[in-house]
Amino acid sequence: SSTEKEIHELNSDIKKLQKVVLSLETGNEELSRALHEEKAVSSIERDDIERSVQKQMQEFSVEKSRLKTRIESLLNELVSAKDHNAQIRHDLETKFDGLLDELDSTKEHDAKIRCDLETKLDGLLNELDSTKEHNAQIRCDLETKLDEVNAEKQMISNQMNDLQRAGE
Repeated sequence: SSTEKEIHELNSDIKKLQKVVLSLETGNEELSRALHEEKAVSSIERDDIERSVQKQMQEFSVEKSRLKTRIESLLNELVSAKDHNAQIRHDLETKFDGLLDELDSTKEHDAKIRCDLETKLDGLLNELDSTKEHNAQIRCDLETKLDEVNAEKQMISNQMNDLQRAGE
């Protein structure tokens, strides 16, 4: 990943700095040795060593500054990533809470619909029972009327038979 690559680059830069520091220390030791042992170092050699040390000090300073900038940049990216992750987490929690509220609302709505449907069903069942009772009453009335009509028919048939017999 890019973070691992950046860490690898930082480690590489740190090793370079360590080499520069080691080189500086070596140059300083050589200079110190030459001065302490009071060798007859020519001014040209001393100047060369001092220039070399100065150059290495400048390289060290530049590399140190570059590394410091890179570390600060990485720290800023890390803080930004943490903030971004916190925002994403907050957004997800808010969305989840909204979904839970919506689910609760849906359950309440479904319960109300169920109650309304049960009430309508009870009304239809009562209406059906009432219709059955009404139909039973009509059937009973029709059967009574039919019995009366059949009785009248029988009576008329009997009277006609009586009249036919009387006419013979």
